[in-house]
Amino acid sequence: AMVCQMVAMTARSFWLSFPRVPIINDKSAEDEQGAFYVSEELFKEYVVAGAKLRKLYLMEIKAPAELSLVPNTPEDMVIGATKYKKGVLQLNPSKQIIGISKEVWDYQISGHKVLDKWFKEHKGEALTIDSFTRIENVVGMLAETIKTKESLRALHS
Repeated sequence: AMVCQMVAMTARSFWLSFPRVPIINDKSAEDEQGAFYVSEELFKEYVVAGAKLRKLYLMEIKAPAELSLVPNTPEDMVIGATKYKKGVLQLNPSKQIIGISKEVWDYQISGHKVLDKWFKEHKGEALTIDSFTRIENVVGMLAETIKTKESLRALHS
């Protein structure tokens, strides 16, 4: 349920945080302060990126991250006071999740770190195979979002 809420929050916040495409049809206006010319080809790049992100956010396509649980045993799976440091998320005193990049851990929507918020809201619950799979999917979705935003920004460099 939280992942659905995170996806809904992501969809609602998407239009606020994602770069906008101000279309200027007159190429001579591209040198005006704060403006840039958007060609039809560039606009199509944005459309393709937007369609991909929409499908990721709605979980129509998945790009799960490769995360590891250490130690990989069924004991002590309760989510405690989590701490993140250098790619390692300390789930509780004896369990870690490895493989979340700092960039993904720090990714914010509406001023909230997405993963930190999820773990805080689930503190005291046992991490299940289903919830771990959801975390892998959300981490992958956030990583793809970051890559897509960077690729769109690069089109303007």
